Amino acid sequence: FSKTNSTPTIANTSSFHSSGSGTFQYLIQDLSLGTWYVRAYAQTEDCGIIYGNVQNISITCPTVATNAESSVGSGS
Repeated sequence: FSKTNSTPTIANTSSFHSSGSGTFQYLIQDLSLGTWYVRAYAQTEDCGIIYGNVQNISITCPTVATNAESSVGSGS
């Protein structure tokens, strides 16, 4: 994954490496605000490196919903 390269490769400093067959998962943590580009890849002896489609992840500040009081009184 990368914040600066919209087509990340294994040359990017932010990458995860695993081996074997089947499914895998990777938890990406501590991303700063902005858009991040993520894609999976597989490396084989016969085909070299094969990349998946790029997914964009947008990290934004959370919003807080509040309820405004219509009136505040003493109840008298």
